[in-house]
Amino acid sequence: MRVLLMTWACDRDDVSEPEISYKWAREMSQEHDVTVFAVSKPDRYGAVEEQFPHLPVIEWSDIRLPARLSRFQAIVKPGYLPYYIRARRHLKRLLAEQHFDVIHHVSPLAWRYPSPAAGLGVPLLRGPLEGGLPTPAVLAGAVAETEAGFMSLRKTDSMRKRWDPVLRASYRATEKVLGTAPYVRELLAPMPINDFAVELDNGIDDPLPLTYDAMRPARTGRLELLFVGRVIRTKGVRDAVRALARVESRTPVRLTVIGDGEDPEACRREAGELCLGDRVRFLGWRPKADVQATSPQPMCSSSQASANRRAASYLRHSGTCCPA
Repeated sequence: MRVLLMTWACDRDDVSEPEISYKWAREMSQEHDVTVFAVSKPDRYGAVEEQFPHLPVIEWSDIRLPARLSRFQAIVKPGYLPYYIRARRHLKRLLAEQHFDVIHHVSPLAWRYPSPAAGLGVPLLRGPLEGGLPTPAVLAGAVAETEAGFMSLRKTDSMRKRWDPVLRASYRATEKVLGTAPYVRELLAPMPINDFAVELDNGIDDPLPLTYDAMRPARTGRLELLFVGRVIRTKGVRDAVRALARVESRTPVRLTVIGDGEDPEACRREAGELCLGDRVRFLGWRPKADVQATSPQPMCSSSQASANRRAASYLRHSGTCCPA
């Protein structure tokens, strides 16, 4: 199949969306004729072409904002609107010159962003989408104390799903939407969704045939818990610290937290007040190589390759397109 793979950042040396997008492009290209259409961070422009020298690559740069607005840029993506307008024009010209069996718009992983490829005459696969869950009511007050003001924009989600004509038209023209869990379908309920399937966003590069018995803490004398991610109130690090203080076990338990965010100081205070000592370690932000060295061996048998092969075949099997 000829696949146009669209991503918002695609970079094996980054984390989160860029790394996930890179894996989809890498694995999809093993079985299909893939053209990568990516938007890169300004300081990483050129990375996609460098990392995929064997593939046709269309690479654009995101807008540049001051470093102090990096979190705002990552969450809100203010460059997406000009990208949407420009990309839609570009795609119309591209599709007039080249044939593609499928357009797969992988990222952004959030559902809030309409695809510029919708309604252009080529079957569109979107996702896997994730995130977007509302803050639980019992946490609303605590979250408001720490999160940035621009996060309040999420309060418009319900209105956009019902009344945003561009967003609704984008999903109406999407043949299939992939979500990382069933709850994504529930979040999209007010919008016109033609078909939906659950597919994980990420996988294990080199799965090992390990079992939980082989990884029992008795082998090391201590149960090691690891959190890697953005340390914000809704991700539950503070709750994990509180839970650790209540654990009664003959096996010592230690929690290691890697990542920055709005809530690490509160988590440290919590650990201090609970007298957890070295049972909790806060390592802050760490380079990707350090994180991988800290992480335990994978205990999962599903691979990114198999997930991507399934995703690439969704439209083909549904009869909306045929392999080249």
